[in-house]
Amino acid sequence: MSTPDRLDQRQLSQAAVAHARFRQGEGGRRLIMRFHDLSGLDLSNRDLRGADLTGSDLSDARLEGVMLEEAILFGALLERANLSLGRLQRADLRGANLRGAILDGADLRQVDFRSGKLAVADEASQFVMIRRDVSAARLESASITGATLDGARMDQVLMGEADLSECSLRGATMQGVRLKNARLRGADFSNANLAGADLRDADLSRAILVGTAMKGARIEGAIIEGVLTAPTPAAIEAAPTLRQALDSHRQWFATGGASGQVARLEGRDLRPLGTLLANSELTALKARGACLAGMVLAGAMLQGADLDEADLRGADLRGADLRGASLRGANLSQADLREADLRNLGLETGRDLTTKLDGAMLRYADLREAKRSGNWPQADTTGARGL
Repeated sequence: MSTPDRLDQRQLSQAAVAHARFRQGEGGRRLIMRFHDLSGLDLSNRDLRGADLTGSDLSDARLEGVMLEEAILFGALLERANLSLGRLQRADLRGANLRGAILDGADLRQVDFRSGKLAVADEASQFVMIRRDVSAARLESASITGATLDGARMDQVLMGEADLSECSLRGATMQGVRLKNARLRGADFSNANLAGADLRDADLSRAILVGTAMKGARIEGAIIEGVLTAPTPAAIEAAPTLRQALDSHRQWFATGGASGQVARLEGRDLRPLGTLLANSELTALKARGACLAGMVLAGAMLQGADLDEADLRGADLRGADLRGASLRGANLSQADLREADLRNLGLETGRDLTTKLDGAMLRYADLREAKRSGNWPQADTTGARGL
């Protein structure tokens, strides 16, 4: 089989521009570069959606912020490539080699990392032959912190010593995945399938394992401190009492305090309430230290609420009104805060009630189109979008 075609930076940039024009319906040409040598080249921030890079060598390539949605990277070599903040939804990465790659903050929803068969035509014999082993993708020692891998297909993928801290892996299929010695701190495995996974000596501290299938998984030596699992039976039984407290709270707000009372839900697990808090009147709610991880709070009115040290990881807060809320020390990693209002709250006295985010974790949160008053120097906004 012949040596892969080598392109220089100028040729690759021209092909990328032509592909972008093709995507925009302005002529151009779809980028099809199967089995090319593109190692070390720069495709950062390029629009390569739907491109075909089957079997190509992209090792050490710069791909920061690249758009590769639905692209074909079957059997591609991506060792040490930088794909941080890349958009790869539904991309085909079966059999790809990503050892040592950087995918921090990347969007990898529904990506296919499984094994497959890679074949090419032999020009001399005209027979189809296997090019190389394309077992499941390899991501050993890769840095994938804060990436979104919801619904990804990762059965049998090799991820030993990889860093998936604070990744969202909700609904991912990961049967038999090899995660020995991996860093999985704060990762969200809600409803993921980890049956038969190798998690020996992995760091799962503060990970979310709600509805996670782990039959046959090996966890010897794993660190499981602070792991969040499904609500306890006691928390589920308390749900009617919580609903009554919220009904009284709404009455308190509607009557200006003449009847009802402020809901005091400090330290409670509110997850059994399901979607009840979405679009709900929760002004001045007291929920310090409460667990709201993964809950739907879209459109909720939380002006002046006390949410200090609350667990809001992965919560849906789209369009929520959080003006004047206190979120000191709260964990909002991977939370969806698109179009949320986080500005200060103007009071009738003419004063402003400041939205407090001192010590809050907003790592990899989505803040696109969110309204805010100034910056938050005392909050951790690592990898947050929209700032």
